[in-house]
Amino acid sequence: MIHPINKQQLVCERIARALLVMHLEGKDRMPSVKQFAESYGVGTGTVQGAFQNLKDSGAIELNACGASGTYLVSVDQRKLFDVCNYGEIICLMPLGANACLRGLATGIYESVSEKKLPIHILFARGSRNRVNMIKREKCDLTVMSRLAYETALSAGETEIELIGEIGRCPGGIGCITREGVPFEYGKTKVAFDRYSYDHRAINTLLKLPFAGRDDCLDVQLADMVRVGEVEAALCERSSLGDGRGLDFHELTALPQQAQDKLRRAVLVARRGEESLIQLLRLAITPEKVAKIQDEVMNGRRFEKY
Repeated sequence: MIHPINKQQLVCERIARALLVMHLEGKDRMPSVKQFAESYGVGTGTVQGAFQNLKDSGAIELNACGASGTYLVSVDQRKLFDVCNYGEIICLMPLGANACLRGLATGIYESVSEKKLPIHILFARGSRNRVNMIKREKCDLTVMSRLAYETALSAGETEIELIGEIGRCPGGIGCITREGVPFEYGKTKVAFDRYSYDHRAINTLLKLPFAGRDDCLDVQLADMVRVGEVEAALCERSSLGDGRGLDFHELTALPQQAQDKLRRAVLVARRGEESLIQLLRLAITPEKVAKIQDEVMNGRRFEKY
């Protein structure tokens, strides 16, 4: 039951969220006022007042057809979204300048914007950091690999929920050493970013000898190897640029299933935000995102986010 304080506003928000999802699903026949009232534990007068507010604001237009029911005639998606009280949709992307991530960001942005919903794309280092920002309600959703998501769950992160798979991640994580220096499984000491669930998963799966540094940042690892501060490090090939002074070693011992999961991008949100998660699943179309990502990566579309 809804708390009596701001009851009218809360009912209006919930109805707006339900109608926005219904509209994106392509449905137009409304549940009855009585059904809404019973669902939210309020009187029918409160529900009728909420509908009147939505109509007066121009968010919706209804057509009452007697015994046939009431139908949504038109919806102003942006106005209806504003009543939902979600604020702006904030999506956190992995920090990186490669075309794969830029294409993925463009696909997500275009897919949501096409639905006339507001979205901001931001970038932050480390899937573990991004999960913490989800939990602290600093963003609404984030992108990571399937491997990172499953590693987060196994690490006890119970406050996140999968929205769905959404395209490709760069994958291609290997081990870098200085040029001419060999890499030997079980012998070469490897540094990695503890705030990357991908790095943590690879380190666990391959039982790589630890380089003894807990403060390694992903963006610093290549330079740390170049100057000899660490012997070797986990690194994504696409982030190396020209790879000056470095050798890249593929992790051939990494199980194929893990390699596949590294390349599968997923969207993750805060557990319990069911209405928002439902909205995002409707607004972000995997097929559209994958098509746009491919076009950006192949130079057929400009980046936009």
